Amino acid sequence: MDTRSCVQEMTRMMTALDVILALDRFYHKDIEVSAIGQEERIRTGKAAGSSGVHNWFTNCTLHAVHVEFQAIDGDNAAVELLVDSTPNGQDRRLERLVMLQIWKDGKIIRMTNYSKRVTG
Repeated sequence: MDTRSCVQEMTRMMTALDVILALDRFYHKDIEVSAIGQEERIRTGKAAGSSGVHNWFTNCTLHAVHVEFQAIDGDNAAVELLVDSTPNGQDRRLERLVMLQIWKDGKIIRMTNYSKRVTG
C-alpha cells in the first residue's frame, strides 16, 4: 500500500474512533514519536511511542475525530485532527492535533505531534 493509501486508511480508522487500532496497525516497530507541548517528549520504539497515546485514549471518552487537513508528499504526511473527548475526571474538550509523519514501507517511522486545546 502506498503512503497516500496508508494515510487515508489511518485517518478513516481514526474518524471511526478506532484510534488505537489505527496506531497499532501503522506504527513502525522502530518509530520515534515526539510530542510537542509545553516541553518536548521523545519516545523511541513502538511500545514506548504508543504507550502515552494508548494511556490517553483508554482513559477518556472519545466522542468524535474529524480530519481538518491532510497533505501527502511522497513518504511525508501532515494530518490535522479535531478531537472531541472527555478525559476521565475532567471536562469535555475539543483539541486540535497536528501530526507530521514520515512513512517507510507502509508504517510511520517518525511522527511529531503538536496539540492545543481549543475548548474545555
